[in-house]
Amino acid sequence: MLVDILRHGEVERPGRFYGSTDVALSDRGVWQMEAATRGGAWDTIYSSPLQRCAGFARRLSERSGLPLTLDSRLAEIGFGAWEGRSAEEIMVSEPGVLEGYWTDPSAHAPEDAEPVSSLYRRVVEAITEITGARQEGHLLLITHGGVIRSLLAWTLRMPLSALLQIEVAEGATSRIRIPASGRPSLVFHDGGALC
Repeated sequence: MLVDILRHGEVERPGRFYGSTDVALSDRGVWQMEAATRGGAWDTIYSSPLQRCAGFARRLSERSGLPLTLDSRLAEIGFGAWEGRSAEEIMVSEPGVLEGYWTDPSAHAPEDAEPVSSLYRRVVEAITEITGARQEGHLLLITHGGVIRSLLAWTLRMPLSALLQIEVAEGATSRIRIPASGRPSLVFHDGGALC
């Protein structure tokens, strides 16, 4: 089974921590997702229910005739006290805290945030259930950076402390292969533009 994973495109008012905050895509974000899905051939679409993923997923489903399932386990991590704030604002109000998070997000979560371990558990539960119900196929998951990092960490057996070492730009795509038995493998990861 192949699983293609697409991160949502740019959102309105970009450059802020939008985890559980439900923000819409910008026009550029829609364009990024259109470009990323052009020519794709999937059997089924799964998406986060947040509108920056689900809105595009619904349009793609209608256009392609593919079934769509919204799964709350594919939603982004909740950033708690950092929701809606920019990195610059956090660096001014909480010096040194953001640097700790970037070094090891599993040990330096924002106040009232969802723990990285919780994100990881729900994402692994989701992919296991989604792929366990099928023996073959080509799926598209439309989701968020934190979810994608968790899926890649699971595939590559990376520690959660290294999650932010995986770059996932807006509209980036990845593909993992999940065999009927054995370990999944990373086919490719397009982390996004270098500049």
